[in-house]
Amino acid sequence: VKAEVGAVGDSSLFENCIDPDVLAAEAALLDEDEVAKTGSKGTTKKGSADIQHENLSIALLKVLPDLLVKFKTDPAVTASLTTLPRYLLPTVFSLPQRKGDFISLVKRLSDIFLQSSDETVLENVSLSLRYLSDGDHSRAPDGSLQLKNISQVLRDRLVDLFADMPSDGSQSEASSKRKRRSTGKTPSKRRRGESPSSRASTANVTDDEDDGINESSTAVEIEHGVYLNLMRFRILFQRCNLSPYLQDDDGDASDDDDGVEAICSVIADGLAKRLNARKPSAAKDDVTEGESTVASTSTKHTSIWDKDEKNMAMITARAVEQGLQLIKTATSWRLHEVMEEESLVLDDDDDDIMEEVNDDDDDDESEDHVVLRLRDRAIALIELCYEQFVEDSPIGDDDESIATHYTDDQKTFATYVQIVASRAATDLRSLFPKEWAHAASPLLRAFAIVNDG
Repeated sequence: VKAEVGAVGDSSLFENCIDPDVLAAEAALLDEDEVAKTGSKGTTKKGSADIQHENLSIALLKVLPDLLVKFKTDPAVTASLTTLPRYLLPTVFSLPQRKGDFISLVKRLSDIFLQSSDETVLENVSLSLRYLSDGDHSRAPDGSLQLKNISQVLRDRLVDLFADMPSDGSQSEASSKRKRRSTGKTPSKRRRGESPSSRASTANVTDDEDDGINESSTAVEIEHGVYLNLMRFRILFQRCNLSPYLQDDDGDASDDDDGVEAICSVIADGLAKRLNARKPSAAKDDVTEGESTVASTSTKHTSIWDKDEKNMAMITARAVEQGLQLIKTATSWRLHEVMEEESLVLDDDDDDIMEEVNDDDDDDESEDHVVLRLRDRAIALIELCYEQFVEDSPIGDDDESIATHYTDDQKTFATYVQIVASRAATDLRSLFPKEWAHAASPLLRAFAIVNDG
């Protein structure tokens, strides 16, 4: 590919796939070689390559929107096409005659992102949208607008999906909610950018279907929709700081914290209800059989496992994984912003500034900080994951015949979410190191995770 593309583009075409430090070192070496060997010929050759790269960028910008529509059902081709925007020269975006092509491109990328379930495609689209919305070209605000639309559509979808599914995973209640909604007199207003079939949780469900099939499929579709939209949100949030886009249209800059925390609260509460519904709790009961009373052991909260169908438990487990990663990502971005705003990370030459910052710090503000609340929500979810631990063992040493019995699905679910929790706990300890407990800033001291348990 490099050999073919190199005929019409210079080496900068591939810069987005190479480590920046490597690029800087290579550029320094090339500059020295050009000065020592090529002289003025190197400048002429570079100028010719730049012109060819610009022409290639213009040609691709014209055809990419149509190609994305044509091959949107082919994940392999779409994965390749969605990488191309990152190789276009930003200068061509500002050309007046290319404005329509640019807007069409970002809209096609947004549509693909909201519909795709392929992680490679989602990663490529996220990187491309970030590239198109960054920089000083005149079309950057149009790219940012599409990022805002995607963020708000995903937020609205998740709020609706978590509201649709009851806390105990009851399929009948989820189905009845949808029936009441669909038979209401006033139709609900469609959200920005959503088509009637865009949400996975509402696909192929009609009132005329058999009640049993309808209840089962609705619950699975809701869980699958939660998982998919959490994955999309997580991938986009990892590539772009979405905090400024999660406020309402009529909000101001001070609402940024509330927007991020609000969606994280919805996600954390929804996942916590699912984990609590599946949490094992063994206990002894007295069961009367005829005229005698027999000691029996039952596992509480097993009803959801008895009626678990279509591998819904593993869909929930993957949703927990995506949700934890999303909350960690949001926490990381907010921590980064706070550390920059408060000048919490300074060079050795900035001791005087640090003293001024410490004098003005208020210990009360650090006790109820948005970063702390986000961190604590992630920790609470991690603890719930560890509480899923199950073990087939006798309840009492005096009666080895009495034992708890867990399904294979429950054991698999418990193992999966505990592995997810272990990774998340490690990430949080790296994000909030124990050494911060000795920092000069009271805010950093409050952020530190000092508990070794």
